[in-house]
Amino acid sequence: MYAPRTRLNGIPCEEVVPTAGVDPGAGVLLYLPGGGFLAGGPGTHRPVADLALVSRAPVVVLAYRRLPETDIAGSVRDCLDAYRALTQRHPAGDITVIGDSAGGFLAFATTSTALRSEWDRPRALVGISPWLDLDCTAKAEAPTAATEAFLPPRVVEAVARWGCGGVIDPALSPLRTDDLAGFPPTLLLASDSEFLCPDAEFMAERLARAGVRHQLHLWHHRLHAFPVIAPRLPESKQAVETIAEFTAAAGSAVEDRVA
Repeated sequence: MYAPRTRLNGIPCEEVVPTAGVDPGAGVLLYLPGGGFLAGGPGTHRPVADLALVSRAPVVVLAYRRLPETDIAGSVRDCLDAYRALTQRHPAGDITVIGDSAGGFLAFATTSTALRSEWDRPRALVGISPWLDLDCTAKAEAPTAATEAFLPPRVVEAVARWGCGGVIDPALSPLRTDDLAGFPPTLLLASDSEFLCPDAEFMAERLARAGVRHQLHLWHHRLHAFPVIAPRLPESKQAVETIAEFTAAAGSAVEDRVA
């Protein structure tokens, strides 16, 4: 692997490229790393090298601004600007937008905003343990609030308030997006015991009602964002393979529609 540093519309990033070779049909993955809107970036998300290797695609890992430098809306703007810049280098139909945890929030928010702006939609969308609703009320009442082993629910709620300037703005949450009908094929992965699991489940229900092609994969009693946090686990490797297969199938569907 090699990971040259570059910029997308002035936003720092690393492009992780498999030295074994790139499949021209695999497209490119725009990876938005998690970290609770506070941390995370190319340096903390080295396991994306596995994703690049298995998918045989370059993975662009974005170093978007975080708290306290900017608020959640500012992070979304950075990711949106980076997506727009990447579409000037690659057709949107070659780009998969992917993120874990808070990065999953940004992946969905970026896709939603891009579609509302009538930009070309990406090939696919992937959320790993995605945080999709800043309002934690429903999640706090779900059974998974008691089985979470990694994220303190009170901290999640406090960060959400901080990221919105003290009062949570429901309109920011991808789970509250009015219209999902134009979304690209979407893959959701989570643990069935994590605090954020309801967000993935509720999003899958909304995508189904909107007629969006999607998959929801739940692993039993795994850590939050386990493919990134514990990349050597067999199930983490399986999750990476699932993502690679999903994005490849999404690309085939695009080619079929064009033909």
